[in-house]
Amino acid sequence: LQERQLDRAGSTVEGNWLVLADKSGSMEVAVETAVHVAAVLARLVAGRVLLVLFDTAPRAIEATAQTLEDLKRATAHVAAQGGTSIGCGVVYAQQQGFPADGITLISDGAENNTPMFVPAYRAYATALGKRVPVYWYRVRGDTAAMVDKAARAQYGRAATTSEQRQAGRQVDAECATFGQACH
Repeated sequence: LQERQLDRAGSTVEGNWLVLADKSGSMEVAVETAVHVAAVLARLVAGRVLLVLFDTAPRAIEATAQTLEDLKRATAHVAAQGGTSIGCGVVYAQQQGFPADGITLISDGAENNTPMFVPAYRAYATALGKRVPVYWYRVRGDTAAMVDKAARAQYGRAATTSEQRQAGRQVDAECATFGQACH
């Protein structure tokens, strides 16, 4: 139904679009959201749509002309796990020579591995010779579960409530810094 409505709308979006989807630990919602965003763009964009799912390494799916069902099948076995390097998706696009005119980022913005987004974005924009607009769809991860999992791995015990709260404040601060750097 959604795809038929988009077809009837008849509007197009110019250029090529890079959809970056966080598939690090606790980011299942980001993957699902990115699939929907990529499917909508694939119906509306006059150029190409590249969906790049990332944790600390990129996994690319050419989304151009793909339907929502196609993209759901292509991502059915994607597991949200691992660390986060948003920049690795940008570096991948640059290495592949993908000339984005717009970037959609679906993530909580909490990076913990290099390459980091901001320096990777700046290098990409310089290589393209233009500033590429970034549309950030901030999704909430399960910070408490992520901290608990890390504590169990590192200390062999569950995280305390205090540790979970502190990690939540740290993630919020990192996201605020990340958001400021994107503007």
